[in-house]
Amino acid sequence: MNLFYLFALVAVGGLLYSLVSLVIARQRLAQKALPQAEQYPGVSILKPLKGLDDRLEENLRSFFELSYPKYELLFGGSDASDPAVAVVRNLFEEFPAVPTRLVFGKNESLYNPKVNNLQNMYA
Repeated sequence: MNLFYLFALVAVGGLLYSLVSLVIARQRLAQKALPQAEQYPGVSILKPLKGLDDRLEENLRSFFELSYPKYELLFGGSDASDPAVAVVRNLFEEFPAVPTRLVFGKNESLYNPKVNNLQNMYA
């Protein structure tokens, strides 16, 4: 019976040690100051467009709803009549505070249309 109490004591001691460690770690993380918005670098997000993909509007909307403090969105297409462009224009109107640009180009030097659009946006 004494062996049972010894194992129980060790188990309870281990549990208490884990709980105390968790509380201390949580307090230390809470004390760390988060960086100010000015400390984050600005970023440009390049998104090529080519046709209507499944859940395209939901996908593109997630870019507009980012919580990052300073970013711009660059959407690239090869043709203004691409149906994906209409989806982007609707999101432009819905999120006027987000800096966005739409870039068109006909650079056909690569085999993949979306990669061509990326190359045009990069320029």
